[in-house]
Amino acid sequence: MKKISARHDRPQKKNTVPLMLNAAIPPGSLKDKWPYLAARLPQLPPEKKEKSSIIVIGGGLAACAASAALAEQGYNVKMITKVESPIHENTSYMRGGLNASRNYANDGDSDERFFRDTIEYGSRRSREADVYRMAQLSGRVLDTCSALCVPFLRDEGGMLLPRTYPGGNTARSFQARGQTGRQLLQAFHAALLRQKKRGKASIISRRETVEIAIEQGHARGVITRNLINGNEEAWPADAVVMACGGYSDIYNSKPNPLSGGIIPLWAAYRAGAGFANPCFSLDLPGNATKWKIVPEDYNAAHRCSGGLWVDYQLRTTITGLFAIGEANFSTHGANCMPGNAPLQEISDGLFILPAVIGAYLSKTKLPEIRETDAAFTKAMSKAKNRKQKLLTIHGRTSPEEFHHRFSAIMRDKAGFIRYSYRLQQAIKEIRGLRSEFYRDLLLPETTYYNITYETAEKIAVCLEFGELLIKDALLRNETCGAHFRMDYAPDNASSSKSEGTLVRVWFRQAAGEDIPIKEMLKFTYSKKADEHHKKSIRLKRNTDNDIRQGKRNG
Repeated sequence: MKKISARHDRPQKKNTVPLMLNAAIPPGSLKDKWPYLAARLPQLPPEKKEKSSIIVIGGGLAACAASAALAEQGYNVKMITKVESPIHENTSYMRGGLNASRNYANDGDSDERFFRDTIEYGSRRSREADVYRMAQLSGRVLDTCSALCVPFLRDEGGMLLPRTYPGGNTARSFQARGQTGRQLLQAFHAALLRQKKRGKASIISRRETVEIAIEQGHARGVITRNLINGNEEAWPADAVVMACGGYSDIYNSKPNPLSGGIIPLWAAYRAGAGFANPCFSLDLPGNATKWKIVPEDYNAAHRCSGGLWVDYQLRTTITGLFAIGEANFSTHGANCMPGNAPLQEISDGLFILPAVIGAYLSKTKLPEIRETDAAFTKAMSKAKNRKQKLLTIHGRTSPEEFHHRFSAIMRDKAGFIRYSYRLQQAIKEIRGLRSEFYRDLLLPETTYYNITYETAEKIAVCLEFGELLIKDALLRNETCGAHFRMDYAPDNASSSKSEGTLVRVWFRQAAGEDIPIKEMLKFTYSKKADEHHKKSIRLKRNTDNDIRQGKRNG
């Protein structure tokens, strides 16, 4: 079997991928970076906001928060989603609470402690400036959710009652009786409906985003497929926001059977957006410190810590295309701390995106664009050609059968526990399954819309993305967070060959080849210094106790 190696872990001269990725992190200390940038970002005048249009892809918590916030500022917002009601979104299944460093329990919690906990929980594989910003904004997120009447648990006096999260030492998780995700989603969807009544926001439901329209290097809209009649539709805009969630639906496990955002994410990847750390898909319980007691068949995909590469201003490698929430990679690292998922989605959509997207539109002169322009004609042609290719195969195997076989490969060989030889087998089996898929797919020919095609298109994307995920898992020769390479386990001698704190970003070439490049993460926060600080605190406490005990004895 041909071995997948890291020999292509560097772009060649003929490739069109960027040689360097600029994270655009502002200067100053961690706590001053976001205030420094926010105070200096140019703002778009209100009259120009009234003329600007923004497309938000997704219907979950991040999409609703971003759409409501942008519409409140005066933008014309279209939220494109494939569901009729937000209750069917995966956000409804989040029960871990909402984290905020408010220190209501008087247990020493702070933004600094929240930042350190998140960095270490993600195995130091996230960008520290983004993590600190999330910790800074957590209090404002909690206040906004309380103002939107989210029913958090309260004590007898009516005060918010924080709880400790699994494995945590401080009480910073604010819960809503096991329905935190659903309550947050309903609150922000209600805020969006208010903007819809004002005429500033519209909800385009039952649409799947299949292409990104690029005009002169800028994302100027999307091509969607109508899930009712099957027609392709063009939607022009001045900027596009990816808030479609993650790719955990490739494992076909509850609560993400076939409802994730893999198709819009792959459309952005095909258009030129970089994909960062695709192997970081979180399986429950997802705690790397307890890897020994996790059964090898426990592969319930829950959340993805990888996603589209973004800089500090949530910009992808495509100008005008932004990614927020689970659709980007920057905050959680190799593992997502319980309660941080909704926090990132709300802070990205509510506070960060409205500031940075206004700065982008104020500095960019965009010509008027229409559905009949060349960018949309080209993108729509690609979507129709892929559709026609699947409809004209005339095989004998249903897409559900291919879906079952693909998800079995992913769960058995690229799930929670990963071995090098299993990953090699998985790539070979997926390539063989993809060849069979394009040779033997059965789709009924009908004059009306064929819902079976939606499953077939999803599987076609999953077969490509699954191979990318496995390639990334093979190149990451270490165990970190939710990435369990048993040949690089913590007690294995080869674990000393850890690659270190890096982000591997993949780019799709015109010929269909996936090229990875590395972005090394730089940390100002030192784990050793933190351990020394904790040790000095323990010594001081012991000394104080000895002094008190001596006074009592005296």
